[in-house]
This record gives sequence, C-alpha cells and structure tokens, in this order.
Amino acid sequence: MNIQEQLFELYHDRLLRESFDSGLAKKLSPPLLLNVPEYWIQSPVRILYVGQETLGWNWGMNNLYEFQTGGKASIPKLIDGYLTFNFSQSEGHKTNHRAPFWRMFRELRRVTGNVLEGQDTTVLWTNLFRFSFEGESVVKNARKSLPFVQHINRGILNEEIQILQPTHALFVTGPNYDFELEQEFPGIVYSSMGSFNQRQVAAISHPNLPKHSLRAYHPAYSQRSRTYTNQFVTEQVKSWLKNEDI
Repeated sequence: MNIQEQLFELYHDRLLRESFDSGLAKKLSPPLLLNVPEYWIQSPVRILYVGQETLGWNWGMNNLYEFQTGGKASIPKLIDGYLTFNFSQSEGHKTNHRAPFWRMFRELRRVTGNVLEGQDTTVLWTNLFRFSFEGESVVKNARKSLPFVQHINRGILNEEIQILQPTHALFVTGPNYDFELEQEFPGIVYSSMGSFNQRQVAAISHPNLPKHSLRAYHPAYSQRSRTYTNQFVTEQVKSWLKNEDI
C-alpha cells in the first residue's frame, strides 16, 4: 500500500470501527484527515508541522456522528477537504491565512526552498487534536468530555508519523498541550534549546519521533508574548538542514 492508502486504513480502523456515544459525537467536528502531496512523499526533507487542534473544519459534514454514519465514503470526502483547504489558501479562509500559525507555515516553506503557495511543499500540516468541540477548543470547552475526546484521538498522530516517516517534526503546540503529547508518546523526553526554558522551546525525544523534533510556543502566543520562539524555530530548521547531508 502507498502512504495515502495506509492513512485510509488507519482512519477507517480508528474512527469508523469503534462505536462512540452519539450525543458526544454530535458535539465534535468531523476529524482532520491528511491528503499527502506527492511532492512531500518524494522529498528527502519531510517536515511535519503539528498544531494544537482543529477548529472550523466540516467540509460537507457537521460532526463526528455524521462522519461515522457516512461509513467509508466519509473518509475520501474529508481527505479531499484537506486538499481543498489547501493550507488555508482556499476561498473563505483568507483571514485565517494571515494568522501567525499559517505565516509560520509559509516561512518554513520559504527556508526549505519551497514556493509559498500550493501543494508542492516539503512542510505538511497536521494537529495534535483533530476535532473541535461545538466549534471551539476541545481543551478549553470540553473539560468533562475531554477523556472521551482523548480516547478517540489517542494514537492516531503516532501512527500517522510511523506511516509518513518525516525527517523533522515541529510541534507548535506550546506547554499547555504537553499532557496530550505525553499520552501520545509515553516517555517523551524534553531538553532545553538555546537560551529558552523548556516551556518556551524544547527538543523532544521519543523512539517514534524523528531525530530532529521540537516543541515550541504556538506562533500566535510567541508573537503576543514577544518571546521570538518563531524566529528560533525557523533558524533551527535552517541549521538542521545546513548540517545534514540530504
């Protein structure tokens, strides 16, 4: 099976075979499912850019319950939705396109020699949580339901990484999401980087993560707090690439 076929099987096994509480499933958005560009697959540099959680994601389905009742046909619809979203370049997402998260995404494309728009990219986006809760943050708004969401979410990102085999992983999730990162990658080790403390930026190590992996402040918080972690991450990626024989 090719990469996209392997992802299809992962999403089918983890999100369709198991029965979820229908009341809670109706409060969750459809899941974020990846559509991996051939350019990324063929590139010797494959950077996985991991955000916090998925907000405002539907693409023809209102919630996880509708996704499940649609069966196997739901998976291609959301995979096509990922392609249509086009890294926040699609119509209807122009405001989001200017957000710090996506500006950082395009800056990483620039420093790796990519064009800034379109599918020819060595930087691929996914999220730690692939759902929203009633259209808003799972972490902030689903405290009572968080164990249920974590149960559904658990292991999908880890398996995506095993399938995708990125050369670098950048978790711009910030320290407040470390609780989920530690559940997803048990035994993960954090190490300080540069002059930053571990809450701001940390090298992360785990057998299922690439050698070059880090966790940093979310780009929006970095900008608001003026901690300049965005610039550090960009320079770190440039340093990694400069010192590797790729």
